Amino acid sequence: MERATTESMRIRRLDRQKSAIVAFVALATFIVTAMIAYVCIARIEAPNYGSWTSNQPLETKLEMLQAFNADGGVDALVIGSSIADFGFSTALFSELKTQSEGRPYRAFNFATGGAELRTLPKLYRIARTVAVPKAVFVVAPAQQKVGEQLARQGPDYALSNAPVSDVLQHPLLLSMSRWMWSLPPLRNASALRELMLYGDFRGHQRTVGQAYPLNTNGDRISYLMTWKKNDLAPMKRQLESAIAPLAEAAAEASTESRAAAAASQLFAKVDVSALRELRDLVAGDGGKVYVYAHAQAATLWRGSNANPTYASARRDYFHALASELGATLIDPTPVVVIPEYAVSDTTHLNTHGAQIYTHAAFAAQQSIGTSTSKLPPIEPPPEGLLPTADKTFNQVSALITRPPNQAHPLLRFRMLISPAVPTLPAEEFFVALRTPANLDVVVPATAIGPSDFIAEVSLPAAPQTQGLVLRLLVADGPRMQALSNPVADYEWITEYPRLGGKKNAFTAAAVVAFPPQRYGGQQVYVGLAPTVKPPSKLKLILEAQPPVRNLNVGLGEFETTAGRMIGVALPKGLPDGGYVIRTLDAATGTFVGQTHLIDLSAPPDGPVRVGVEGIARIARGSVDVVWSGIRKSTKQDWIGLFPADGTGVGSGANRMDFQFTDGTTKGRMTIPISPSTASKVHSGDYVFRLYAAGGWRELASTASFKFDTTTSATISVVDTSTVSAGFIKLKWSGLENPTATDWIGLFPVGGKDQSRMDFTFTSGSASGEIDFPLSSDSVAK
Repeated sequence: MERATTESMRIRRLDRQKSAIVAFVALATFIVTAMIAYVCIARIEAPNYGSWTSNQPLETKLEMLQAFNADGGVDALVIGSSIADFGFSTALFSELKTQSEGRPYRAFNFATGGAELRTLPKLYRIARTVAVPKAVFVVAPAQQKVGEQLARQGPDYALSNAPVSDVLQHPLLLSMSRWMWSLPPLRNASALRELMLYGDFRGHQRTVGQAYPLNTNGDRISYLMTWKKNDLAPMKRQLESAIAPLAEAAAEASTESRAAAAASQLFAKVDVSALRELRDLVAGDGGKVYVYAHAQAATLWRGSNANPTYASARRDYFHALASELGATLIDPTPVVVIPEYAVSDTTHLNTHGAQIYTHAAFAAQQSIGTSTSKLPPIEPPPEGLLPTADKTFNQVSALITRPPNQAHPLLRFRMLISPAVPTLPAEEFFVALRTPANLDVVVPATAIGPSDFIAEVSLPAAPQTQGLVLRLLVADGPRMQALSNPVADYEWITEYPRLGGKKNAFTAAAVVAFPPQRYGGQQVYVGLAPTVKPPSKLKLILEAQPPVRNLNVGLGEFETTAGRMIGVALPKGLPDGGYVIRTLDAATGTFVGQTHLIDLSAPPDGPVRVGVEGIARIARGSVDVVWSGIRKSTKQDWIGLFPADGTGVGSGANRMDFQFTDGTTKGRMTIPISPSTASKVHSGDYVFRLYAAGGWRELASTASFKFDTTTSATISVVDTSTVSAGFIKLKWSGLENPTATDWIGLFPVGGKDQSRMDFTFTSGSASGEIDFPLSSDSVAK
């Protein structure tokens, strides 16, 4: 009995050990599986669905703010709506404050589209989970009093239905919630569900904000020019009439009571509570609040002081707003005059407008009041340029500026990549720059990254800052068409390039050479990274890469200046292939660095030419044209007829006729002259132009010529003795391009077309004889 009991206990002990081992293995398997799943989920590049706040642009900015704070803290946090998002440049403000105070000053733009006064404390609570600023800038326009209820389309409504809503009023729980929702399994849950169900991220919210890039300070960047200029004046009047003056009793009260009365008249109760909540939160963090008076773009267009009733009403509005926030009021708007080129739409300024406003805001902040600060003027693009039916322009055409008094050989620019814009096609690209003189510079754009391009524009120095309208173009048949991708950033390269990205092959290079595709004899620009200490004189050597071997060519020695690009002519006659430029200290021979690969090829054999063969005679109905010298010919190369003084670039409005070549480097073809063209070319000078690859890259042009409007055709009577027999013998000659429908008619001398008496068709030959039949009526007359 005792032995049986002992055996039973041993069996139970073994069972417990087995159960423990199974449980341990299961737990270990679960942990390992969870870790593997976590690592796999973390490695998936899923878009941000904004799951925590239901506001994807806001969460993107929160991640940026966290990184920004880790890099050196936050002196000021800008909060507000899209008017602040687009219209206040914290990058410029930080730069101006840094220069003024002699220490790094760091401001971040945490504004988000649709934010109202009641949203502001929520934005601040969310921001302080990653950074506590020393000051808060409330950048806001004067606006109508809104209702107490949440607008369903606004960020407040989205926040109230998002996971963050339950913890907004509890700082510790809010920070914990933020941490949890930043973990990949929660952050990417919605994205992963759609990836598993559909194989893509079709439910990702493509917000308006994603169509505009952000800089490191959180500013929304827009180089767009308004297509709604006719809406500016009526919208300006509408916005100014929307702000009602204070009631008479409030207007006659003291300053303090006036502000209190204004608050009840101008703000909803929920907004007053929100303003006081923000005031207490910032004060509790030891910070200070500033109110920067702003306005819609239409209001600031051509200035905001013309309407005295509106000016008075908006002053009362901002005094009331600053009073409720316990804030210092900064109002630069009386001196802000926004030109048309600085307006993105009726509500938003573009980046140029934001800089105009921010310069005035900084000057006003320095004196704690208003300012008379003005920026140097920009020579604007041509008036009446937009809107237009020209397909080389669209609503993302970018206004960029070019500094004065310096030639600019190269332009580097980056297009936006985001779910809200189309993917860049795999085509030959061109960049077009419309100058203030209303001329287009159209040159090839070489891709040097996923969305980075470089173009050799070779613009001479200009005496004044110029505004140029940039478009990225692709061929649309024989025309060019602008792509719908906004410009994210740009730079004129006179020094080592500053633009870059993780996937840009040139970002980390110690030595760069642009453009990376060249013909022998063309110029290449070499620059050392600022981190490289340049020797006083640099020796450059061109070195061939496999399969070409053992080929080194000295390019010369050059005086160096830190960061400056050196222009170097590449030799002619070298084998086609890849090359690098090695840089050495000319004095010691010490290796400094080498460039990325340069694609070097021989230039075309002789210049590209196009010419008219023979005489361009209208009567013939066509013109023979010859061409030669195209190196990389395609069947999309084409030749067009233009007025000698017409550009034809873009819309093709000046082009009269055209035809594609046969895709050979040289050849001859007959270009038909349409009847509509023939009716127009009796006077004036014309040219044929040769263009490459179905685009508007002009390769060559003929000398100007005039069409020969004479004809060599003749007609004569051979014998009239046959009239009594009912016909006349005629002969003709010299018809060009004869057809079977050519005809001869009998008319009274000086008679009009309607006076025709008899007619007959020819045989369709260039010359011949015919018995012209006469009707009895004709014989009688």
